[in-house]
Amino acid sequence: MARNTLARLLALRQRATDRAVRALATCLATEADAANAVTAIANAIPIERAGVDAAPGAPHAVETYARWAAEARSAHAAALAALTQAQLAATVARDRLAEARSEARAVEELIAVRAARGRQAADRREAHALDDIARARRPRSGEWFDRG
Repeated sequence: MARNTLARLLALRQRATDRAVRALATCLATEADAANAVTAIANAIPIERAGVDAAPGAPHAVETYARWAAEARSAHAAALAALTQAQLAATVARDRLAEARSEARAVEELIAVRAARGRQAADRREAHALDDIARARRPRSGEWFDRG
């Protein structure tokens, strides 16, 4: 009965570990997307600025760039916040995965300890049985001399 209970507990712990792995993968994908958004915005700023610098006589280009730059700064700040949030979520997911793995290992170790104890008990029973057989076959005192 205890073995079935431990086997079920181990299966539950392994499923929890699998869920933690999937959650971490999702967090890491979200983090990568947020990092890509930050990089894209940061890379777009000098390109847009270069376009304005290439057209020095166009006042509307400066105004357009100023509006775009304000929006880009806002988007960059939002992307940085999303990246920070994603990094935090990934850290939490890593911690949960480590915890789930630790719990699964603890159950595995408990199963191994109980199995070892079971083997030791079986070995002791076998040794006792062999001792009993040897005692039954051993001649009693004086029997060696009476066989004659």
